[in-house]
Amino acid sequence: MRRYQILQKIGKLIKNLAHKRSNCTRLIMRLATQKTAILEEEEDHPKSSLTTWQVWSLFTLGVLMILLLAGLILKWRRRKESNCKEDESSTKDMEMMMKPSELVFFVEQEEWFKVEELLEGVAELRTQGFCSSLYVVRLNNGAVYAVKRLRRLKVSLDEFGHTMRMVGKLRHPNLLPLVSFNSTPQEKLLVYTFQTNGSLLDLFQSYSEGKRAFPWRLRLRIAEGIARGLKFIHDQEEIISHHGIIKPSNIMLGHDHHPLISEYGYAKFVDTAPSMKGYAAPDTEKADVYSLGVILLELLTGKFVGLDLPRWVTTGEVLFDKDLSDVQMYAFPLLNVSLKCVARTSHDRPAVAEVLHKIEELVRAQQEDA
Repeated sequence: MRRYQILQKIGKLIKNLAHKRSNCTRLIMRLATQKTAILEEEEDHPKSSLTTWQVWSLFTLGVLMILLLAGLILKWRRRKESNCKEDESSTKDMEMMMKPSELVFFVEQEEWFKVEELLEGVAELRTQGFCSSLYVVRLNNGAVYAVKRLRRLKVSLDEFGHTMRMVGKLRHPNLLPLVSFNSTPQEKLLVYTFQTNGSLLDLFQSYSEGKRAFPWRLRLRIAEGIARGLKFIHDQEEIISHHGIIKPSNIMLGHDHHPLISEYGYAKFVDTAPSMKGYAAPDTEKADVYSLGVILLELLTGKFVGLDLPRWVTTGEVLFDKDLSDVQMYAFPLLNVSLKCVARTSHDRPAVAEVLHKIEELVRAQQEDA
C-alpha cells in the first residue's frame, strides 16, 4: 500500500512537470524531502514492507524519469520554435514571390486600375498554349480587356520591364496599343483594350462557316494595314526591330475592321515555334515577311486552316477564293507579291517596305478604276 502511494506521488509530480518545466528543480527537492520523511518513518516502523534500498531505487527512478521527460519536452519545444520560424520565413518568402508588382500603364490616369481589380474581374479563357494564355477580363466597372499571360520567359525582370516600357510608348494606326503590363518572377501580364470585332482569325473562321461576308476591298485594306504596321515595327530597330509571331490571331480588328497588330515586342523572350505552325519561315531572316506572305495567300485563296499554303500554291494550280472571281485582275499582282514573300531562302524575299509599296500601288490602281 505504501509503495502504491509513493508511485502515485511520483506520477503526480511528473504530470506537473509536463505543464511547467521550470519547476523541475523544485520537484526534485520535494522528492528528496519525501525520501527523508520515508526513511524517518521506517526507523519508527521497522516492520514496513519497504526497505531503504527500495526507497532509494524508487527515488532514483523517479528523478531519472523526470530528467528524461524534461529533456524530451525541451527538445520538442526547441524543434517547435525552429519549425515555427522556418514556416514563418517560408510564408514570407512565398508572399514575396506571389505578391504582384504594380501595373505599369501607358494610358491616361483616369483609365488606370489596380492589379487586384484585374485579378478580381470576370475572366474568360480564350486560348492556352505551353508558354502563354489569353483571357478576356471584365472589370467591375464594366471595362473589358484582353490579357496575355506569359510564362517560362527567358528574360530577367529588369530586361523585360525595360523592353516593355519602350514598347508601350509605340503608337501607330495599325498597332494595338499596350494598355499596361505586370511582371513577376513567375509570369508576365500584357493588357490590351478588348476589340469586339475579334481577330483576323475569327473573321476567317466566320467567313468559312458562311456567317460573315469578306469582300475584296476589306481584304485589301487589311493587307495594307498589316504591311503598314509591320513596316513601322521594323523601323524601330533600337526597340524591337521585328515582330516574330505574325499570324491571324495576332491581327485584331478595330472599328470598321481596321487591322491592328498586337503582341509585339516579346517574341525574343519565348519559344514561338509551337504557336507559329504554318506561319514560321524556314530561317530567321525576314521571318515576318514570310508570315505576312502566308496571310496574303490566305486572303487570296480562302484557305485558312490546316494547309501548307506556300507548298500548295507553288505545286499546283492556284485557285482564288470563289468570291474573288470578279477582281482577279487585282488579285494576281497581290499573288505575285505573296509568292515572293514565302520564298524558301531569305535573300529571295522582299523587305516589308517593298511589299507595302506594291500593295499601295494596287490600292491606287483599284481606286482609279472605280
